[in-house]
Amino acid sequence: MPGEGREKRRHLLRKEDEEKRIRKSLRKSLRQEEREQEERERKRERIGRKRIKKRE
Repeated sequence: MPGEGREKRRHLLRKEDEEKRIRKSLRKSLRQEEREQEERERKRERIGRKRIKKRE
């Protein structure tokens, strides 16, 4: 059939687009996770500095 190749290609493209979307969202959530981790570390450092000041 003449349309089969076109259908296969369209299906593959749709699959690739879906994979790209998933990868993009994973990267996005990973970046957010890293940002949150850095924020938690900064808070911990601030709290640590306050405790040190109280001791002095």
